Amino acid sequence: MSPQHSKLAEVVAENQSKIADNLFAAVQPSLYTNKMHVAPRRLKQLLEEEVNALHTYLLQPDTAKVVEHGRQLVESGFGHQTMINLTVTLRSVGWQWLSQQNPTASEVMAIETYTSALMEGYLTGFEALLQREQQLTHEAYRRAQDR
Repeated sequence: MSPQHSKLAEVVAENQSKIADNLFAAVQPSLYTNKMHVAPRRLKQLLEEEVNALHTYLLQPDTAKVVEHGRQLVESGFGHQTMINLTVTLRSVGWQWLSQQNPTASEVMAIETYTSALMEGYLTGFEALLQREQQLTHEAYRRAQDR
């Protein structure tokens, strides 16, 4: 990994609380939309975990772990608007720092790759959730028909 990713990881680590607060402010308005069922206290914990996941990715890029993390956000109750707000804010935080530097394409892509993998995992997880719900609905329909 390039030293700049380490430097960006350092910036994320130093500003963890501030970034988590920014994420909370961004996603809190969508707290009860799009099937999102997360208590405010749990939301703060999830967002702190999100900042940790970003930090870990910047130190050791592994998109498969990020995709899995995105799937877990579905299971945690995140909805579409929440994920949009989350990824936009993560990109914004990255751009704010990078705009003060002379970023390389690799540095810019680190944040883009992370947020894209996160959204990919979310979409995959949401699709699986819909399939499970459809299966349950189908099974209930069959049981009702059999009566």
